[in-house]
Amino acid sequence: MENSESIRYSIGKQTLFKEAIVAFHPEIGGEYFSNNPHEKMFNKYIGNAAGSRLYGYILLDFRLSSDWELPGGIVIERSIVINHGVDDGAGQECMQSFVSTVLLPDWVTAYNRQLFLQGLAAVVSFTTARSAYAQGSSFESIIADKLVPIEQFVEENRQGSFADIEGIKIVIKTDKGDIWGRFWKFRPIDETTHPVFSSHLSIQIDNTNDQFLVVKLDKNYNFIDIPHTPFYNPSTDEVLVFQINKFRQLAAFGPVAVLGRSSVFKIHEDVLAEWNTRLSNVISNLWKLPYKSSAKAFDYKSVCKLYE
Repeated sequence: MENSESIRYSIGKQTLFKEAIVAFHPEIGGEYFSNNPHEKMFNKYIGNAAGSRLYGYILLDFRLSSDWELPGGIVIERSIVINHGVDDGAGQECMQSFVSTVLLPDWVTAYNRQLFLQGLAAVVSFTTARSAYAQGSSFESIIADKLVPIEQFVEENRQGSFADIEGIKIVIKTDKGDIWGRFWKFRPIDETTHPVFSSHLSIQIDNTNDQFLVVKLDKNYNFIDIPHTPFYNPSTDEVLVFQINKFRQLAAFGPVAVLGRSSVFKIHEDVLAEWNTRLSNVISNLWKLPYKSSAKAFDYKSVCKLYE
């Protein structure tokens, strides 16, 4: 690594863009992470298995309706919608945040992985001309996702009336393989006026438009059961939820007004698809450039040649 003595490994909560450029580069970034003296200690602290792919989170000012697959195996997943408890007096949410889980490339390790996310957020913002934000601390963003049973997830989220579940991933463990889905809607039902129906959570199965799993709840929003479907057998299958930690803290940095004329959080799917293509091209072009230390000029102009 050129001029490696100027690259810092202990950075606290600072946003260090030079280190983010290094971490984002597939060749020099791998060297940066593998030489990090804190990595082994930090993995032991968080209980991360060696060689496992890691996740991070970025905050966007628009709602991503489908996953973005990018070079290097990076996936920016569709938005998890966070409500901020501000309504218009008629129960309609006025402020939301859009957090995306990011599957990181295999050269990114646990300690300082937020540096790669800061680089990625900068490239997303450059490509889309929209805001993108990543946290600046390993200890705030590193807490690993864990799978929890659906019953536990319901118990932990029912007090808040499931305000922040939309877009969270679930996996159905079956003997024929895993089936993936996302929480779609919470449907509270007044059983005094509709005694035949009960409150429920709807889970949309990935890559389908009309396949849903229904999680039935009682009047206090306790878990009752999940009815049998062609792809789910309650006697043999298990539904697990990706429990995400501290995303409300990240969401607080970028609330978006979702009511009113100034709201531009809904982006047409064709535009999102075009942004995905452009982002892939920009990342590919960036990675073709050799890393240069601060002593030499970096040819950023070549990054703009997206379609050559």
